[in-house]
Amino acid sequence: MEMLYNPDSMSEDEIKATFVGRQNLLDELISLIECQPAGAGVQHVLIISPRGMGKTTLLLMVRFAVRDRELAAHWQTVKFPEELYGVNDLADFWIQAIDLLATETGDEPLRNHIEKLKGKHLKSDNLQEAALACIRDWCKRNKKRLLLLVDNLDMILEQINDETANARLREVLMNDGTIMLLGCAVSFFHEARSYDQPLYNFFKIYNLDDLKFEQIKELLRKHAELDGVKNFEETLKKNESCIRVLEYFTGGNPRLVLMLYRVVVHSDISEVHQGLEKLLDGVTPYYKAKIESLPPQQRKILDHIARVTGKMREGLTPTEIASAIRLSTNQVSAQLKRLLEFGYVRTANLRGRNSYYTLSEPLYAIWHQMRFGRDARERMQWLVDFLKVWYDAEQMGAEIVRLEARFCEYLSTGHLREARDTLEYRRYIAEAMEATPARTKAIDSIVRGYLDLKDTEVLKKDILPHISLQDVSEETLDQLSDAGLIREQDTNRAKAQVAGSKEAQHQAELAAAWRLGTAAVEAKKWSEALGHFDRAVELDPNFYPALDMRAALLAMSGRYEEALASFDRALGIKSDDADTWFQRGCVLVKLGKYQEAVTSYEHALKIDPNNHDIWVNHGFALVTLGKYKEALASYDHALEIKTNDYESWHNRGCVLAALGKYEEAIQNFDRALEVKPDYDSAWHYRGRVLADLGVDEKAIESYDRAIKIKNDHYEAWGGRADSLAKIGKYEEAIISYDRALKLKSNDDDIWNSRGIAHGELGRYEEAIASFDKALEIKPDFYGFWHNRARALRELDRYEEAVASYDRALQIKPDICEAWNMRGTSLAKLGRYEEAMASFGRGLEIDSNNNDIWNNRGNALNELGKYEEAVGSYDRALQIKQDCDEAWYNRGNTLENLGRYQEAIESYNRAIEINPEKHEAWNNRGITLGKMGRHEEAVESYDRALEIKADKHEAWYNRGSALLELGKYDEAISSYDRALVIRSNDEMAWYMRGNALAKLERYEEAIASYDRALEINRDGFGAQALCGIQFFKFGVRVLQGKMELALHDWNAAADLGKQLEQKNWHELASSALLAVARSGHIKFARQLIDNANLAEPLFPLSRAVDYLLTGDEGLIEKLSPEVRGIVEEIVNELRKTTGEQEQYKTKSARHKVKRGGRRQLRKHLR
Repeated sequence: MEMLYNPDSMSEDEIKATFVGRQNLLDELISLIECQPAGAGVQHVLIISPRGMGKTTLLLMVRFAVRDRELAAHWQTVKFPEELYGVNDLADFWIQAIDLLATETGDEPLRNHIEKLKGKHLKSDNLQEAALACIRDWCKRNKKRLLLLVDNLDMILEQINDETANARLREVLMNDGTIMLLGCAVSFFHEARSYDQPLYNFFKIYNLDDLKFEQIKELLRKHAELDGVKNFEETLKKNESCIRVLEYFTGGNPRLVLMLYRVVVHSDISEVHQGLEKLLDGVTPYYKAKIESLPPQQRKILDHIARVTGKMREGLTPTEIASAIRLSTNQVSAQLKRLLEFGYVRTANLRGRNSYYTLSEPLYAIWHQMRFGRDARERMQWLVDFLKVWYDAEQMGAEIVRLEARFCEYLSTGHLREARDTLEYRRYIAEAMEATPARTKAIDSIVRGYLDLKDTEVLKKDILPHISLQDVSEETLDQLSDAGLIREQDTNRAKAQVAGSKEAQHQAELAAAWRLGTAAVEAKKWSEALGHFDRAVELDPNFYPALDMRAALLAMSGRYEEALASFDRALGIKSDDADTWFQRGCVLVKLGKYQEAVTSYEHALKIDPNNHDIWVNHGFALVTLGKYKEALASYDHALEIKTNDYESWHNRGCVLAALGKYEEAIQNFDRALEVKPDYDSAWHYRGRVLADLGVDEKAIESYDRAIKIKNDHYEAWGGRADSLAKIGKYEEAIISYDRALKLKSNDDDIWNSRGIAHGELGRYEEAIASFDKALEIKPDFYGFWHNRARALRELDRYEEAVASYDRALQIKPDICEAWNMRGTSLAKLGRYEEAMASFGRGLEIDSNNNDIWNNRGNALNELGKYEEAVGSYDRALQIKQDCDEAWYNRGNTLENLGRYQEAIESYNRAIEINPEKHEAWNNRGITLGKMGRHEEAVESYDRALEIKADKHEAWYNRGSALLELGKYDEAISSYDRALVIRSNDEMAWYMRGNALAKLERYEEAIASYDRALEINRDGFGAQALCGIQFFKFGVRVLQGKMELALHDWNAAADLGKQLEQKNWHELASSALLAVARSGHIKFARQLIDNANLAEPLFPLSRAVDYLLTGDEGLIEKLSPEVRGIVEEIVNELRKTTGEQEQYKTKSARHKVKRGGRRQLRKHLR
C-alpha cells in the first residue's frame, strides 16, 4: 500500500505511477532549471500548499526528471528530508547539504572533509563560510551546480530564527550561481512574506492547487492499478457521484481523497459509521498540525467557521465572523485573505460574489463536530451530513428497507441490543433523506420501532423533539398518546395538520425544493441543484429567486440560450435587479450577441451606476464591437469607482493601443503594474505596444518580465520572438518561437513566423516545415501558402512553388503579388507563355504594378519578342521612373536587338538610380565590348568589381576585354580571379589558355586547355576542339617532340572529319605550313599523307614535294595560276628555313592573279 504520510519511503516506480495533476507544474519547473543563467541571477522557487497536497512527491518528481531529462550532466540534486530538527543556524544548513550531497554521490572523502571542517571551525560564522567554500569547490571540480530540494523550508527558517542569517542566505543564493533552491512550505511564511524581511519578494511562488474531479478519478485509477484492483473502471463509473462528494469533502487534498475513498468504497453502507469514526480519529494528527501552525487569530476564525458550518451548512461574511469572535471586520478580512491564500477556506462564488467564506475541506468540519460537539446528537450530526451527500435517495431507501427487515429479525429473536443499534442507524439515514413520502414512512416506522422496544426515553429526548408529528401516521399518533408521550390535543392538532390545505403542502414543497437546491449548490452538485430549481419553478412559475438561480446554473453549464430565457422570465417578474441584468449581459457575451449585451449592461447601470464590475464588462463588450472610445469611457467609470483596479488599467491600455495611442497605452500598463508588479498580462501587452512603436529592445525587456512571472506565457514567448526577429536576431527568435510552441503547439501564426525567421537565415527547408505545420492547423489561409511558395522559390523548387501559389490563389484570387510571383516561377521553368498569362491576371487586378510590367518584359525577352519586351519595360518605367531593375532589363533587351547605344543609355539610367547595381555595370561593359570600346568596357567591369569583388562574370568579361586590347598578362590575372571564385568554369580556363598562347607560354596554355576540357569537353564544338588539338600539335613540333606531335595530328584529323570540309582544310593548311616553316619538310609530307590531304591541299603538297626532290618538272607542268601559288609557298618556306635564293620559273615572271594570292593568304592564316 502507498505511504500516505511518507512518499520518501515509496519506490520511484510507485511515485511515478501515481503522480497526478501536477505534470504542467513539473514541466515548468524543469524548464526554469534549464533556462537558469550561468552565473549570478539564478531564480529560486517556493512551492506553497497545505499538508497532504503532494509537495514532497513533487520534489521527488523534480529529482527524477533532472536525471531522466539529462540535466544531471549540469545539475546535482540534493533532497532534504521532510523533518530536519537539527538545523539551528546557517552553518547547520550548509553542513546538512554537504552531508546529503555525499550520500547522493557516494563521496566518502567529502563526508570525511565535513568532519574535519566541524572540528576545525568552532564558530558558526566560520563554519558556514568554510562549508560554502566546500560546496563551491565540489561544484567546480565536478562541473555541476546544486539543486537543493528543501521540504518544509518554513520550519527550517523558523528554527534558525535569525534575520542576519536570512540576509546571508539571500546574498549567497542571489550572487552565487552554483546553487538553486527549490523549497516547500505549508504557508506563505513570515520570512518570505513580510516587507521588512531579507527574503521578501525573493522567491518565485507556486501554489499547489487542489485536485479537480477528473484528476481525482485519475489518482484513484492509478492507485487501484498499483494495488492490483480488478475491474476498477466499473467501480469508478458506479461511484462517480461519490467521487464528486470526495472532491467536496476533501477540498481536492490527495492524501484525504485516498483515505476517505478507502473507507467508503471498501465498506457497506451500514459499516460506514465505524469506518468514518476510525478515519476521523486517524486524521486527528493531520488536522491538529494544520491548525497549530496558524497564528492565534487565524485559528479562532477557522474554529468559528467550522462550528457554524457544522450547524448551518452556509458561508459566513467577514462581518458575521467579526461580530461573533470580537475582532474588527478589517482584522477578520485580512486574516481571511491569508487563510484563502493558504487553502484553509474558500469563497462561495456562484455569481461573482466573494464575500461568503466556507471551509475548503468540509471533512475538517466533520472532524471538528465529532471532537467538539456539545452533545451526542450534535457530535453525530456529521454522520447525517455525510450520508446526505454521499448516497443518493435510491441507495438510502434500499438501506432503510434492509435495516427494517434486520430490526424485525433481531427483535423477534430477542437480540435487543443489536435491534437498538440497527434502529439508531436507520434514524441517521432517515434524517439524511430528503422530505419525501419515503422519508415520512421511514420516520413513522422508526418511531414504532422504539415503541416496540419500549424505549420511551430515546423517543422523548432524541426523536420527538426533532420530528414533525405530521410525519407520523394516525395509528402511531394514537400509540404515542397511549404511551403518554404526547398530549391528546397534540394528537388532534397533528391529525388536523395532516389533513391540512393543499396550499400549505404546495408551499412546503416549494420551500423544500428551494432549500434542497441551495444545499446542492453549496455542495457543488450543479446538476442536482438545477433539478431542484426546475421543480421550484414548476411549482411556482413566478418564483423569482428560483428563476434567477436556475439561469445562473444554466449559464455555468454552458446552456446559454436556456439561461437567457430564464433571466428574461426573471426580469419579467422583477425588472429592477441590477445583478440579473448584469448576468444576462454576461450570457449574451457568451452567445456572441455583444450589442444586446451592451444594452443589458446599460439596464444594470441605470439601477446600479456605481457597480464597478458592470462598467468593466460593459467596456469589454464595447471593445468586441470595435467601439473603442465608448469602451474607454466605461473603463474610466470603473476606475473612478475602484482606482487601483489593475485589470481595468490593463484593459484601458489595450483599448488605447487599439486606438493607436501607444504612449498613453504604456502609461496605463505602468499604472496596472504599480498596483500589481507581477501582472504578467500587463507586461506582455506593454511589450506588444512597445513593439508597435518600433522599440523592440525595450519590448523584449517587457516580454522577459512577463515570462519571469509566468514561464508558460506562450503569447509573451511569441511576442518576444517577433521582436527578436525584427532586430535581426533570428536564431534567438527561433528559440523563443520553439518555447511558445512547446506551450501551445497549435498556434498557426507562431509556426508561420518561425518559418519566416528560418527563411531569413537561409534555412528554407526548415522554413517550409514550419509553414507546413501552420497549414496543418489552418489550411485555408492564403498567407501561409504564399510564404511557403517563396521558400520553395529560394530552393529553385519552382514546380512546387507554382502549386503553392495556386493554392493561395484558390483561397484569395485577388492577390496581385501571388500572380506576379507565380509568373516569375513559371518563367524560371521556361514556361513563358503561362508566365505571361499569370502576369496578365496580376495586371487585371492592378494595372499600375510596375513589378509585373517589368517581369512581363523579362518573359517577352525570353520568348524573343524583344520589341514587345521593351514596350513592357517602358510601361513599368512610366509608373515608376526610378525603377533601376526595369532600366537594367530594358538595356539587356536593347542589347539583344543590337541597339547598343540605347542599351548603354538604359544601363546608365539604372546606374544613376542605383550606383551599386553591379549587374548593370557588368552588362554595360559587355555592350561596350560589342561596340569595340574595350577600354571603356574594362572601366565598367572595374566599377562592377568595386561593388562586388566576387562577381565571377565581371572578372571573366574583364579578362576578355583585356585580351582584345592585347593586355595579355592583365587578362590572365582577371581570368585567375574569376577561377578563384568559380574554379569549374571551362570557358575561363579556355580563354586563359588563349591569353597564355599569345604570350607564347605554351605549356601553361596547354594546361589551361586541358583543364577546360576536363571540366566540360561537351561544352566545346568540334572546331574549338580541333583548334586546341592543332595548337598542342604545333607546340610539340616546336619542341621537337615528333611522336607526340604525330599523335596530336592524328587526333586533330579525327576531329576534322566532324567539321565542314572547308574549315578542316583551312585548319590543316595552317598547321602544315607551321611545320614546314620550322624546317620539318619531310614530317610535313608524312602528315599530309596520313590525313589524305595531298589532293585537297594540292599547292602546299606540291611545294613540299618540290622542296624535298628539287624536281622542277613538278612545278613546270602546272597551270600558270596554280604554279604562281606553289612558287609563293616555296619562296615563303625557303625564307623561314634560311635559304636565300628564291625559285622562279619562266612563267613565274608572268603576273599572278589576285585571286590566287588571296587563296595563298588564306592557307597561310
